[in-house]
Amino acid sequence: MPIINCLICGKERNADSYDIRIGKAKFCSQKCAWKYSSSHPNGGNFKNGHKIYPKAVEILQKWVKENGAWSKGKKLPKRSNENHFAWKGNNAGYTAKHIWVYGIKGKPIICEHCGNQAKHWANIDHKYKRNINDYLSLCVSCHRKYDFKNRLVIANKKNILGQFVKNMK
Repeated sequence: MPIINCLICGKERNADSYDIRIGKAKFCSQKCAWKYSSSHPNGGNFKNGHKIYPKAVEILQKWVKENGAWSKGKKLPKRSNENHFAWKGNNAGYTAKHIWVYGIKGKPIICEHCGNQAKHWANIDHKYKRNINDYLSLCVSCHRKYDFKNRLVIANKKNILGQFVKNMK
């Protein structure tokens, strides 16, 4: 085993070649490692919030002022919807389609049945195709009633919705 010298106290110790290779073999004990990290400006590592050269900060700030943030408010049509490499179209799952609806229509605001605050985008025909006009905004209560009216309530693992169906009868 190779022998290393501690960066803090200079004590020698045996170190695994793997630890040396990944840069962990610097200290003789955890105590010396803590001393080093508390005395070193970045704690001995490259971290978020690290200090960079003031000139670099100045250059970046100037560029952002002139050009704006590179992605702020910009859509990437070359990498969205059908052009995205992972696009599944109508084969996408339930959650993915709802995220897609939120991305296009935004957050539901008013329930289209009762006028209360809406929380869900409900699929009208329950076939979950990629038709943006096939979704309506409903509050939780109206969404449950709508699904129950269409016999689409499915009991989940905890049987919460199953209990709801029993109480509605």
